[in-house]
Amino acid sequence: MKPQCLCPDGYRKEKDGSCAPVEDILEDDEHGKPLVKKNEPKDQSHVGVAWMKERCLEGDGCLNGGQCQDIKNEHGRVVKIVCKCKTPYEGLRCERLNPVKALAAQLEASATPLWATLFFILLFLAFIIAAFIYSYRHIEDIK
Repeated sequence: MKPQCLCPDGYRKEKDGSCAPVEDILEDDEHGKPLVKKNEPKDQSHVGVAWMKERCLEGDGCLNGGQCQDIKNEHGRVVKIVCKCKTPYEGLRCERLNPVKALAAQLEASATPLWATLFFILLFLAFIIAAFIYSYRHIEDIK
């Protein structure tokens, strides 16, 4: 008996023994009624659950501080492992830096010093206005 690999949910076994993803494709027949074509291949970018679990246990499943998360089917079986990326990273393994998210994170981080600066500027302006009002009321005393 020859050992064989089992394909995960949503994948079918190829002639060479590998697993390929499948999807149901809706098409119309000659009368315009929808037909369902089963087992049509879709993208070939499947990363095996076992390989990803191994990478996650070793600490390099997700890059740039991302965290591995199990996706389970209705039977509780892990069918996929995805990465929850820290801002500003994205991608299947958090490998890409999103420049828009990076800029937003920088602006968010610099908001506190901006408020402190604005507070002191307003305080200074209030002091100048108070001094002006005080001097205007007592201008006759100064003369």
